[in-house]
Amino acid sequence: MSHLIEHHQSWALVLLFLLIAVESAGLPLPGETALVASGVLASQGKLSIEAVIPVAAVLRITAAWMAGISHMTWWRFLLYNAAGGILWATLIGLVAYYSGQAAADAIQTYGLYAAGVIVLATVGIVLGLRWWERRMVANEE
Repeated sequence: MSHLIEHHQSWALVLLFLLIAVESAGLPLPGETALVASGVLASQGKLSIEAVIPVAAVLRITAAWMAGISHMTWWRFLLYNAAGGILWATLIGLVAYYSGQAAADAIQTYGLYAAGVIVLATVGIVLGLRWWERRMVANEE
């Protein structure tokens, strides 16, 4: 699998783009998981973290069309959405990048139990960030 990704890096970024775009449009797809996986692959030298983060950030910034439905003013939407998208992509991408090798080592050493703990921790972090984001938006209104 890693050999396939090494020779088709652009396709991996296209897949990341599509997963996040479709998830941002409302379908329940693993956009955050794809970003984490891409960050881990970048930590192993199979993808470029400098390419992964902008792909995810641009999508997160441009795909949040729900603000228009709620009649949010354009300048407020632009400010919060841009800041949130850049922060989200950078934070998740860099956490996956820097913890990627440690996660791979833990899985190799401790097996699937470690993989389960890592997945649960990642899900917890993502859910925590979403909760925090919703709380911040609710406080602004």
